[in-house]
Amino acid sequence: MKRAGHYYQNWNQIFEEWKENTEKLIKEIESIEFKDLPEFEDDEVVFKHLGYSKSSYELLENYHKLVLLHFKLWQKHFEMLNLGYAAYLTLLPLL
Repeated sequence: MKRAGHYYQNWNQIFEEWKENTEKLIKEIESIEFKDLPEFEDDEVVFKHLGYSKSSYELLENYHKLVLLHFKLWQKHFEMLNLGYAAYLTLLPLL
């Protein structure tokens, strides 16, 4: 009750902060760019001794970033949703 009560007592403020943070996450997700892979890697991959395929590494890096941000957004979604459902189910018999 201590934790849920904190949310219920401060719902409007927490919800506004939640919306701002959620919109930031959505914008961060939307900013991820997925470029087409080239037919061949640039010469710098060989001549600078990178030791890895630059374009495919960037693709995988962006994919992992997308998955992690999606997971964070999913958790943010349920931060407010579960408390809202709990309040609804608790108060429904009183309606």
